[in-house]
Amino acid sequence: MKRRLYGILSCVVIGGLFMAGCGTLSMRSPLRVGITPDFPPIIAKTGDGITGLEADFARQLARALGRPLQWVELSWESQVSALLTGQIDLIMSGMSVTEMRKVRIDFCEPYMTSGLMALVRRKGSNKYKTREALLQADDKVGVKKGTTADVFAQEHVRNARLIHYEIPNDAALALKNKTLDIYLDDAPAVFWLASQYEADLTFSPVRLTEEEIAWGVHPKNPVLKEQVNRVLAGWRADGTLRRILERWVSIAP
Repeated sequence: MKRRLYGILSCVVIGGLFMAGCGTLSMRSPLRVGITPDFPPIIAKTGDGITGLEADFARQLARALGRPLQWVELSWESQVSALLTGQIDLIMSGMSVTEMRKVRIDFCEPYMTSGLMALVRRKGSNKYKTREALLQADDKVGVKKGTTADVFAQEHVRNARLIHYEIPNDAALALKNKTLDIYLDDAPAVFWLASQYEADLTFSPVRLTEEEIAWGVHPKNPVLKEQVNRVLAGWRADGTLRRILERWVSIAP
C-alpha cells in the first residue's frame, strides 16, 4: 500500500513539475523586435509576411532565447525612442553603429561590416566611377532621412541638392524616371535595388564609408545584451551567421 501510494505521489509531483515547466516556457515574455520593414534585403514586408536578413536572424534568436517573437513595426525615426521607452527590446533593422547613436543606446556585437554606396542610372554611370566624382556632384542626391547616408551627404556632398525619401524603392523609381541622379544607401540595399531594376540602374564601384551593423539594445538591459552576444558567438562558431548572411547579401562587401 505504501509503495502504491508513493508511486502515485511521485507521478503527481513529477507531473506537476512538468506542467510548471511548460507553464514557465509558455509564459516567457515575447522578444519584441523593432523593425522598419521597407529595406530589402535587410528587412521587408511582403505577401509572405516579414522577410529578409533581420527576419531570419530574429526568428533564430527568439528560438535560441526560448522566447516567442513579436514584431513591432515602427518608422525609422521612432526606433530609438521606442527602445528607450520600453516599447521594444531590440532594434533589428540594419542599424549602423555610430558614436552619436551610442550616446543614447547600446549595441550588441556587430554581425556585419558594410558601408555606403551610390545607386545611379546605368546610362551615364561612368560619371560617378570615383569617390571624388560622387563627393563633388552638383546633382540631385537622394537619401533616407535620419540615416548615416543622410548625415554623410550633408557633410561631404555639399554641392548637391539633397532630397529625402521615406522608402528606398521610391528613390530607385525616381532615378529610373530621371527625377533623381544619385541615391546613397547601405551596400546591401543598393545592390538589391540595382538587381531589381537591372535594365536601368547600377551602382558605382566605390564604397564611401565602412560601417558596422548591429542590433540596438537598451543601455540598462545588460542581461539581454550578454544573452544575444552569446548566441552570436555560437552562430559564428557553427557557421549559422555566415549561412544567413550569404542567403541575403552574398555580393555585399
